Formats: sequence, structure tokens, C-alpha cells
Amino acid sequence: MLIMLRAVLIELLRQLNSIRVKRVSRTKIMKLLYLIDRECKSLYGDSCTKTKWILWWHGPFSRSVLDVLDELEISGIVDADVVDYGDYVAVEYTLINPDYRVHVDNRTKDMIKKVVEKWGKRDLKRILKHVYSLPEVQKASLGDEL
Repeated sequence: MLIMLRAVLIELLRQLNSIRVKRVSRTKIMKLLYLIDRECKSLYGDSCTKTKWILWWHGPFSRSVLDVLDELEISGIVDADVVDYGDYVAVEYTLINPDYRVHVDNRTKDMIKKVVEKWGKRDLKRILKHVYSLPEVQKASLGDEL
């Protein structure tokens, strides 16, 4: 399961990098991955990342995403920076080698591209507003699987 999530996450960062989005917050990564999985389930009946999503304090959440981000940082594939914005502190990730490749099937790659084209350059507040408005998120209680 984590192998697929790892590949999708790296491909997401690679595609964001290709549209000049170099540093991406952990929260934005989480929400974009959720949107990718949501689209995959809608079109193909299964998630792209094979991860379990639950509704947590700040919307859709997967502990596995944090585990994979930690592993990618330890492996030297991403660099993580803690950034203080005054109102809040964010952990932001940068793909160290934008040419780093992983195997992702074309269907999944296309789904990532679709989400990146629509949401990649949008600010986090806009993404959060959209994700929080989704019917399954609105109906879920804290801890429910999405």
C-alpha cells in the first residue's frame, strides 16, 4: 500500500514542480492526494494511492501520507522546511531532484495531472474551502472513513 502512495506522492510533487510550484505544504499535499483518490474512485472505482482516508480535525487525513513524507525526507528525495507565517507554522516540501522518476501507470498519472492543472497553483484556502464543501466530508463525523 505505501509503495503506491509513495509513487503517487512523488509524481504529484514532480508534476507540481513542472508548473513551477516548488514548495508545497503538508496540508496542500494531503488535500491534493485526497482529491486525486476521490477522482480515481469516482472514475475507476478504486483509489490511486490505496490509502485509508478519515475525517480528522482539518478535513480528510491519512496517517500514511505523513509516514511516506517522513520516509522521503530521510531518503533524501524531498527536503522539508518549517516555515513561520506569523499566523501559523507550515511544513513545506521540495522535491530535491525534479527529474526523479517513479513508476506510475498512465491512468494514475493522468489523474494526478488533472488535479494539478485544476488545483496546483491555487492557494490553500481555496483548496480547503472546496474539500470541506464536498458531500462526503460534510456528512462525515470525526474519525469516519471517507
